[in-house]
Amino acid sequence: MDSSRPTFLAAPKARELHLSPGTQPLFLVFAFLLLSSAAFAQPSTAQIEPKLMSMFPWAAQRGATIQAEVRGSDLDDARAVWFDAGAIEGRVLRVEKLNEPAPSDRGIASGGKEPQATYRAAIEVRIGAGTETGIYSLRIVTGRGLSNGLRFEVTRDRVEVEKPGPHPSVKQAQAVTPPATINGRLGDPGESDFYSFQARAGQALSFEVMTEDKYDPVLAAKRFAPLLALYRAGGSWFDPHRPSRLLFAEEASTDLMPVQARGTYRFQESGRYFSGDLRSVRTGRP
Repeated sequence: MDSSRPTFLAAPKARELHLSPGTQPLFLVFAFLLLSSAAFAQPSTAQIEPKLMSMFPWAAQRGATIQAEVRGSDLDDARAVWFDAGAIEGRVLRVEKLNEPAPSDRGIASGGKEPQATYRAAIEVRIGAGTETGIYSLRIVTGRGLSNGLRFEVTRDRVEVEKPGPHPSVKQAQAVTPPATINGRLGDPGESDFYSFQARAGQALSFEVMTEDKYDPVLAAKRFAPLLALYRAGGSWFDPHRPSRLLFAEEASTDLMPVQARGTYRFQESGRYFSGDLRSVRTGRP
């Protein structure tokens, strides 16, 4: 592959994502990169087509240029990046083979064949300033053909990428500024990540965790469910260092404590708050 001659491919626009008015949206976006839950089937034909497994980050603000990482099988001959939108362009920067097999547990038996190798492709994505916000499809063009599609979101708000290193508690929370979309990763079931932000008295914010399995029925079948909670600094008389849990409006309106990954809250006091407990929980299976 001649990386000195970038290739750009694009196509017509996709649909627009409409955000509900009345609140400033703070979307926490997490891409589950668990190899055990992001896998694909082995083709039965002699011609092996490229298969994409994950992308990070998979959201960007319109008008931005970002670099992202795409993982999949049979990407060694990756030549171009294809989007279903004329205002989004991409190019392949480099491809490297990883010392790990591509998972094969996406609900389809491998038929006893040898596992395919996993590749990591570094790509550059350029989003036009006039691109409509919404969900688009990204594919990789190789000498073997066109890959399957991965979701890519274009937002009107700023996009922040999760910083390296753990932040599993309030003390280690990563600071962010709403409204924003946060690209993050939950590596394992039970992992928690915390974010801190400043809010003004009377300000209303909406929160939502959007995962890849929301758009992928196979990953949804694996039932990795993130949880979302809101906290303020200052605990009880028994433990002043423990943050206090705040109820989203949806939780306060019911006697039950629903397990959910979205909510809205109107802050009564100005100050620093935390969103976290974003654990990827496997439900319905041992």
